[in-house]
Amino acid sequence: MRANRFFFLHIPKTGGISVHRLLEQVAGPYLHLKHPHEARWPASLIWNRFRGCGGHTSWAQACQNGLLDGLIITFLRDPIERLLSQYAFSRLPELGGRPDAILARKAALQDLLRQSSGRLGSFCNAQTLALSGLGRDEPDPEEHLESALANLEYCHFIGTTETLGEDSLELARLLGGELPSEIPHENRTAGRVDRHELDEETVALLEESQSLDRVLCARAHELKATRTPAPLIREDVMLPGWPPALSASGSGEAQITRVDVRATSGQDLCPGREAEMSVHWTCAAPVADVTLGLMIEDVLGNYTAGTNTLLLGRQSLQLPAGTSCGAFRFPITMGAGRYAVTVALHRDSEQISSVRSATVFEVTPPLSPYREGMVDIVARFTLASHSAAAPLPEDVARQVLFSRESPPLVDLSSGEIHVPVRVVNGSHAIISSDDQAPIFASYHWIQTGGDTQVRDGIRTRLPQAAWPHEAVSFSVHVLPPPHPGRWLLQIRLVQEAVRWHEGPGFEAAMPTDLRIECREDGTTVLL
Repeated sequence: MRANRFFFLHIPKTGGISVHRLLEQVAGPYLHLKHPHEARWPASLIWNRFRGCGGHTSWAQACQNGLLDGLIITFLRDPIERLLSQYAFSRLPELGGRPDAILARKAALQDLLRQSSGRLGSFCNAQTLALSGLGRDEPDPEEHLESALANLEYCHFIGTTETLGEDSLELARLLGGELPSEIPHENRTAGRVDRHELDEETVALLEESQSLDRVLCARAHELKATRTPAPLIREDVMLPGWPPALSASGSGEAQITRVDVRATSGQDLCPGREAEMSVHWTCAAPVADVTLGLMIEDVLGNYTAGTNTLLLGRQSLQLPAGTSCGAFRFPITMGAGRYAVTVALHRDSEQISSVRSATVFEVTPPLSPYREGMVDIVARFTLASHSAAAPLPEDVARQVLFSRESPPLVDLSSGEIHVPVRVVNGSHAIISSDDQAPIFASYHWIQTGGDTQVRDGIRTRLPQAAWPHEAVSFSVHVLPPPHPGRWLLQIRLVQEAVRWHEGPGFEAAMPTDLRIECREDGTTVLL
């Protein structure tokens, strides 16, 4: 165990936001891991920049990422009080599509307790689950409790919400920081039910649902009463922390004075919305031939994104004397988190005005649909009743529409024809040119008089899979007919080694025949 670093295991609704504020004040540099993906960052990257960190995570996740290689701090709370706060908090509409929020909004408290009976989760023995290091799929509650009690012994400092003020002061002394004048209790849940207002049946359900947490909290109080934790060893090592220190440099011909980041909609900065970054500067005299650039970095110092006016296609900027400003607009594609911005006016390699950490901004998680991660991924899911790896049943194949979109194009030099087409998948299956039963576009050449001269034309792949109720547009490549004459060109879909999409029942997949004349001089014309 490294006594020069620490990790705060923040169990929800135990007063943890107040503890984070304290740690930021007295034990810096400290990183509050606000978002789920941040708790999965490798510990080595965190310890390079911060003395301590903490956030909502489990013992298992923290151990896996190496975050427990130091002093471990946690706070527990009376289980019933914690649950009542969790239930009221989870019902808040601003939590959007979080799974626990959906469950809490749908169910009354008694129904929720009955549904959660015997399972560990947000509403049932959550403190035991967080400390046990075991997954939710571990069926034996006693195994969770035994593991949580063992891990509690490893915690260097254990506080409780009920004694938040005095425990926070003791923690500040252990960490060697300046004692704060007061410890505000932040993020209190408004509108929660008081336990004294509950009927006997509900109280009995509450006590039963939190049986493991009650044992865990009793042991925590015993350890608090008998332990004297050793202080954190503070080393004389300068860690960069976050945000980066504000610094400015440059020739002074121009000076960047302010940088602002906001959502163009006026709402919170959230993935999927557009951001505007405005940069203000002042010049004592006109400044010619400069470029304005920006760089965005995350709390670990990773270079997340950057661009400049030259890369965006703008010629060199000509700055007039006085105060001016410009703005970059971009979609927010980074995930939820905190970011620092560096901006610079430069002429080739000469810095005119550069400001490190000119501003910081926070991207908040999207509420609906809820998603997580360092990069925003706008995903959608379609359930297909039939895999592209198997032949389509005939009744399903008949639901695939196939039509021409515009007149064909004829290559005068080769006589080859390109027919723009559109596939509309009206079925619940996947239409694809990949896997074991591929579907292609092809054609027949039929000579006037009815003789089929080319039954199997070359195949054209669908450029992408057509998922249920989606459409794909592309061009079918057709080689010229085998000899001069007048021909009918039939464009069709074919599932290889299964069937051509033609004949009775496939009328919607049979575009009108094209009349073609192939002349003696090799030219091909549409009739």
